[in-house]
Amino acid sequence: LRLRQVAVDPVYVGLDEQSPKFAFIMDYLEDNDDTVVVFSTMTGALKRLHKAIPGSMLLTGEQTTEQKEFAVRELQAGRCKVLLSNIKAGGTGFTMDKADTIIFLDKSYTPDENDQAADRIVATRPGEDYAAKQVITLLVNGSVEPRIEEMLKEKINIIKYVNDYGLTRLLQ
Repeated sequence: LRLRQVAVDPVYVGLDEQSPKFAFIMDYLEDNDDTVVVFSTMTGALKRLHKAIPGSMLLTGEQTTEQKEFAVRELQAGRCKVLLSNIKAGGTGFTMDKADTIIFLDKSYTPDENDQAADRIVATRPGEDYAAKQVITLLVNGSVEPRIEEMLKEKINIIKYVNDYGLTRLLQ
C-alpha cells in the first residue's frame, strides 16, 4: 500500500514532494478545455487535487447521496469541468457522459471496478459510442504501478478465459 501511495502522492508517506501525477493533471487542464473525470482509489489524493483545482467537484464515499448527485449534475450540465471521483463511489449508478477525458490517477486491484468506473462515461442512447475522447492511465515508471497494471491484464485474461471456456478447462 505504501508503494502505491508514494507513486500517487508522496505526501502520503511524509515527503514534501509534488506528485508527478498531480503535475501532469494540472498541465493537462491548463493545455486542454476538456471536461475531465479523474478516478482514484485514494480519497486523500482526490481531496488534495480538489483544493488545487478551482471549480472542481468531488465524489467520494464520504458524501451523502445528494452531494454525489449534485456533483454529477454539475458535470452533466457543463458547470463543472473537473470531477474527482473515488473509483468505488463513482463507479456505479451515475452517468457522466459529458466528460471528454477520463484520467486514472491509480486503479483498483479489481478489473471490474475499473471497468465500471470507465463505463460511467458512456453515451446514453443506443448506437452511440463512448463519449470520452480518451482514457489516460497514469503510471510512475520504476514504481510498483507497472507491475500492478500487468497483474490487472493477467486477471482480465483469466476472467476472459474462464468466461469463454469454463473454470474446469482452466484448472486442467
